[in-house]
Amino acid sequence: MSSEKKVRPVSRFAPEDVEVDKSDYTTLQTGASVVIALTRIYTYLDELSRQLSQASNRVMVDLPIHEYGVYQSLEQKDYQLSQISGADQPRVAFSFHLVSDRALKVEYYFDDEEARVIPRLKEDGVRILSSQITGAGSEHQKITFELAGDIPVQLQFEGDLVKDEITLSLTNFESLGVQSYLIHPNRVSDDFLKQLGRLLLRKRSSFLKETEVLSDPSRTSPREYETVTMVEPQSADILEFEVSRLLSRKRVILRYQRQEHHFDVDDPVCYLGRKFPADIQIRSRFVSREHASVIYQDSGFIIRDNSSNGTFVQPEGRPMIQVHNGTYPLENRGIISLGETIYPDNPDLVYYEIV
Repeated sequence: MSSEKKVRPVSRFAPEDVEVDKSDYTTLQTGASVVIALTRIYTYLDELSRQLSQASNRVMVDLPIHEYGVYQSLEQKDYQLSQISGADQPRVAFSFHLVSDRALKVEYYFDDEEARVIPRLKEDGVRILSSQITGAGSEHQKITFELAGDIPVQLQFEGDLVKDEITLSLTNFESLGVQSYLIHPNRVSDDFLKQLGRLLLRKRSSFLKETEVLSDPSRTSPREYETVTMVEPQSADILEFEVSRLLSRKRVILRYQRQEHHFDVDDPVCYLGRKFPADIQIRSRFVSREHASVIYQDSGFIIRDNSSNGTFVQPEGRPMIQVHNGTYPLENRGIISLGETIYPDNPDLVYYEIV
């Protein structure tokens, strides 16, 4: 396990490299804060991309595909970082791909007003493997299409030296399409960067909580949106990097049918049951609504049964046990069955793995 690492930013955006009117000292002064903020963001993302490329733990994502469904268990891969030192709008771009070895098949009923389904997806950079329309012209017309498991994602930080602000554009990050946010340079602190790292690791993060999405940043006045609220910077040249610690913390992976769920200290409880609000919903007559839960406790994971007919656990290489209105520690890997004993070919088994 690697220790926390302190990184000293390298000045990749020097104020003297930015072409400005020599008489415009106000622009030069305000522009410097944008340049410094982008330098810190670049340095952090540079180290983050190296950490992610070398890490053994995968970052998995479930991506909503507009109103058509959810592409589950996509893996973040192929991280790339670039910078452009423009005259008035220097930029930092962090990109990667969400990939899967299986295509997503979608069936969607639509009317004439929704006929741009395929062009809309292509505009988002999604590759369509095949598409077919059935029942054309009727009230039951349906489109069936397959999406390739390779979706491009980008975070672009674009500085405005005149307005002294940075616009963050997220492309295909939390959903398809582009979402934009405003950031003031003096908010780019150590905590800001840590929360950015958590966001990219798909951890719970306060990075975007204090912002509003801009539908068109070029036509929106500053009064129409809020800014990212973060702690003021404590040091201009040192940032505390904690990606290694985040990647090395113990977590549990729960697999049910074609779903995969990850939980750790920041997301410490997974509910298993027949209906909402269960995180993993198992539609079986043996399963109650709030049947059981997997909980992070004392640096490990336990399963807690809340049902009338019990929860069955079989750790790998060990005999099956029944948990009834009690708890049982989970280690390494094994199988969970709600309300009935574990037997081969049962489609409602949950497989757990502690990593």
